[in-house]
Amino acid sequence: MSNFPWIFIAAAVSIAVAIALGVLNPRKILGPQRLSPGESPAVLVRAIGFALAAWAISLLLIGAVHQALMKQQNRPATTKLSDPETVVYSGVMELAVFAVMLAATVSIRLDGIKRVGISPRRIPAGIVAGAFGLALAAPLIACVNVLMQCALEHLGKSPPPHQLLEILKSNPPPWLAVADVLAAGVVAPLAEEMFFRGLLQTLLRYLFKRSWPAVFLAAAAFAMMHSWWTWPQIFFLGVCLGYAYERTGNLWMSITMHAMFNLTSIWLFTHWG
Repeated sequence: MSNFPWIFIAAAVSIAVAIALGVLNPRKILGPQRLSPGESPAVLVRAIGFALAAWAISLLLIGAVHQALMKQQNRPATTKLSDPETVVYSGVMELAVFAVMLAATVSIRLDGIKRVGISPRRIPAGIVAGAFGLALAAPLIACVNVLMQCALEHLGKSPPPHQLLEILKSNPPPWLAVADVLAAGVVAPLAEEMFFRGLLQTLLRYLFKRSWPAVFLAAAAFAMMHSWWTWPQIFFLGVCLGYAYERTGNLWMSITMHAMFNLTSIWLFTHWG
C-alpha cells in the first residue's frame, strides 16, 4: 500500500498520454478489416467451434492419461493432478488449442493468417508496439489490482492461491520451473489472444458492427476464464488488449502485451509475493 501514491501518479501520466494519443477517440479504434471481401462471419463461428472442441477433447485426454498413470503406479484413483502434470498438461492443452485455431484459420478462411494479423512478418512491429502498450496500461492495471486488494481486505477475504504460481514458489526442479514459465508466460497468451481477440472479438465486431461492444464483451469472457478475485484487473487488461488489437489489427501486439504482463506477474509473485 505504501507504493500506492506512486502507482496513482504513474496512472495519471498514462491517462494523459492515452488522451494525447486519442485512445478515447472513436475513429482511432477503427482498425483494418479482418474478413476478406465477401467472406461470411460464419467462418469465425466454425473456427471457434474447432477451438472449443479441441479444448474439450484435450481435457478428456488429460483425464484419461492421468487415470492411466495412477493405475500404472498402483495409486488410488484421483482427479487431483501432480505439480508436473499440472504444468505439462496446461502447456500441452493451450498449445493444442492454438494449433487447431491456426490450422482452422489457414484451411477455412480466405487469406486468414494475414486477416487475423498473425503473419510472421508482423512480429517485430507487434513486439515493439506491445511493449509500449503494456508500459502505458500497466500503471492503470496496478491501480485496479490495488483497489481489488483493498476490497478483499475490507471483506475479510483472501485470494485463493494460483496453482501454477504456487508451484514456482515450491522450489521445483529447474525443468519444471522453465516449463511452468513457458506455459503461463508464452503458450497461454498465444492461445488466449488467438481465441478471445483473433476469433471472438472479431466475430462480435461484425455482429454488432461496432468495435467497443466487441472489445468489452470479449474482455468480459476473457476475465471469466480466470479466478474470480482477478476479474476486475483481468477485465481491464482484456479491454487494453482488445483496444490494441482493434486499433492495429496486429495480433502480435496483444500477444506481446499479454505475455509481458504474465511474465512480469510471475516475477513479482516469485520475488515479492
